[in-house]
Amino acid sequence: MNCANRFVLGTAQLGMNYGIANASGKPDQKSATEIVSAAWEGGVREFDTAQGYGDSESVLGKAIDELNISGRVKIITKYSFNPKDGNWESLLEAVEKSLSRLKVPNIFQLMFHNENILELWTDELSAHLEFIRHSGLVEKIGVSVYSPLNALKALKIGVIDSIQIPSNIWDRRFEAARVFDCAGIYGKDVYVRSVFLQGLICMEKEAVPAKLDMVAPLIQKLDACCRMFNLTKQEIAAGYAILCYDKAQLVIGVESLDQLNSNLKLFNKQYPTSLIVEIQQQYQKVDDKILNPYLWG
Repeated sequence: MNCANRFVLGTAQLGMNYGIANASGKPDQKSATEIVSAAWEGGVREFDTAQGYGDSESVLGKAIDELNISGRVKIITKYSFNPKDGNWESLLEAVEKSLSRLKVPNIFQLMFHNENILELWTDELSAHLEFIRHSGLVEKIGVSVYSPLNALKALKIGVIDSIQIPSNIWDRRFEAARVFDCAGIYGKDVYVRSVFLQGLICMEKEAVPAKLDMVAPLIQKLDACCRMFNLTKQEIAAGYAILCYDKAQLVIGVESLDQLNSNLKLFNKQYPTSLIVEIQQQYQKVDDKILNPYLWG
């Protein structure tokens, strides 16, 4: 199984300290370029960033320029925008600033970072987005959401081509709401983030912060699954996502070259289909206080 083309490199870690399990912090430019280079050589073609990820766009742009892949790389970048302001020029200016920082001729996916925009969506917003798309600066339009309800709402908006959602072995809300099935029906793309839940899924029980001690039973079940399938926690989490979200792209961030190479191997491994059944039996309902990093305190 070679699924490297489904691996989207998340670059939040290249622009700021990110992730509960991040022990090494933000890499320097040289290390970041090495990570992007290794990802590209490993078959990764899509890179996920955002204007809100520190200087991630600039760091990624310098790497793209140095590696001379500007015309071939596919960039997903996210913006916070309030259509109530009616400042459509600011959205176009944001795209142009991203293009300058990223050193690419166009944005593959313009994604809105705030799902609240769905409450304010209008035909006028759709028309402006179509204008930006037809200008050639942006290829596709998407929205990053946190709830199944908003995912389903976004899928019904004609101008939206894709959604980005959090989903993993513990967070199966979007499966239950049939979001993946609906995306297929509407012909929309799905990007899955939080496959490792910011690294929490892969942590040893002893390393989990006291404020998250309620995850101990989940980790015990995961340890049992690891023994059952002779797989690591990372392999269980990635394998489930690869098998269960088989039409989706998987956004995974790294903070080091070693971590990138380890993750690439996850996409070149055979996983038993029985893994899906076991995970679905073990994790049916998990508290939102665990699933939502904003609630970790």
